[in-house]
Amino acid sequence: MIICSPAPYIYVNKPFGREVSKTLALWSSITPKFRIRKVTSELANVHAEIIKTWTEKGAKHYNLRVVFGKQMPIGKFRGLVKISTNLKAYPLFSLRLSGTVEGPIKVMPDRGVIFSDPTLMGGMAAVGFSIYGKNYRITGIETNMKKVKQKIIPVVEGEKYYLVLIWPGGTLPEVPYKVTLKIHTNNPIQPLVTIPVEIYTRRLPGATRVIPPVIRGSKNR
Repeated sequence: MIICSPAPYIYVNKPFGREVSKTLALWSSITPKFRIRKVTSELANVHAEIIKTWTEKGAKHYNLRVVFGKQMPIGKFRGLVKISTNLKAYPLFSLRLSGTVEGPIKVMPDRGVIFSDPTLMGGMAAVGFSIYGKNYRITGIETNMKKVKQKIIPVVEGEKYYLVLIWPGGTLPEVPYKVTLKIHTNNPIQPLVTIPVEIYTRRLPGATRVIPPVIRGSKNR
């Protein structure tokens, strides 16, 4: 058995262009002759290495440093650091990595859900997004959603905008209708911001009812 402290995983939120490192301790509580032979990161721009070893109560301990590099791309990430050991039963230990690299432009919420009810306004529904940044301009918006409409409302020019996405109603091509909203900007670091959007609908009487997922912080009606 391998013990990894403070946890057998690393979760990181970091700004783009900044390096962040995390250090963990690894040892075996039941195998005093435990040894780490090799450490390999499976994520680009993420480096992992053993930086210190010591013996405590007859057991070998290791300090593993994981460095999340400056050039990690903007967005969510998942990956593994694979640690090869001399343990016959568990020769490979996988350290899980996940998190988000944040760009200079932020969108809240980072995904959208629209619930269309045919019995209300013909199914017309909308969702809104707040877009934050510094000294930037939105140069265009595109989506693969059919019939959808959008409107940008400047709150503070060059810093904050509010985007309204409107589904005008009618029959969805599929349920849920999964699409991607693309926001183009003049920011050289983050010229493109993508937002996943899903549209659900309440079926009319006699049809199968589709119940939307519960989204934390919102109320489904």
